[in-house]
Amino acid sequence: MKRILFCAWMLFIFPMSSLAGDKDVSHVQEYFDTLVVKIQQHVIKGPMAEEVAKYAIIRQLHEDGDNKPKGYSVPGLSFGHPIKGIVNCTDLEGCVTSSANDSDGVPMYVFKGENAVVISGVLITKVFDHFVMNMNLFKEKDIEIWDRSKKDSYLLANRIDLDEYRVRFNENKSERDKIIRRCNQLYGPAGNSIEQRIKKIWQQ
Repeated sequence: MKRILFCAWMLFIFPMSSLAGDKDVSHVQEYFDTLVVKIQQHVIKGPMAEEVAKYAIIRQLHEDGDNKPKGYSVPGLSFGHPIKGIVNCTDLEGCVTSSANDSDGVPMYVFKGENAVVISGVLITKVFDHFVMNMNLFKEKDIEIWDRSKKDSYLLANRIDLDEYRVRFNENKSERDKIIRRCNQLYGPAGNSIEQRIKKIWQQ
C-alpha cells in the first residue's frame, strides 16, 4: 500500500484546532514528506524512516526556534568529532555551511539554502543512528533491535514483503520507539517537551 501523503492525511483525520501549535503543524505540513524521502535516500530505507522523521522534524524546529528566516537552519550540531565527519559525508544539496556560537561560545553548524531545514533533519537522523551504533550508549539488545529493524525496513521498502520481516518489524516497534525517544533525549535539552509536541501532532 502506498504511503499516504502526510499533509492530506493529517488534515482529513484531525481538524486543525485539535492539533499542536500552529507553528508545529505548518512546519510538519511543509517539510515532513520531503524529510522522509531524504532520510530514505541517505540514512534509513523504508517505513522506519517515518518513525525517526517525526522526532527529527520537531527536534529541528526546537533547535531553530520559531523565528529563523526561511532557508536558514542551526540544528544544534557543534563542530568537531564526530559531527564533522557526519556532515562531510552527507550530500548537503547545495546548502552552504558556516558557523555561529551558541550561548556558551561553542561554534555550531549553520546551514543556508533552499533545503536547509530538510538537511538539518537528515543530519539529526544520522546523529541518532550514530548514538545507537557507534557510541556505546545502548545495550547490546537495543543495538541488535535497531540494526535488525533497519534491515527489515530496507527489505520491506524493496517489496521483499515476507511475513517473517513484516511481523518482526512490527513486533519491534515499541522497543524501537524507546530507542528513538532516548536518542532525542541524548541529542539535547527539552526532550520531554519535544515528545509531547510529537504526541499532539500524531495523536499518539
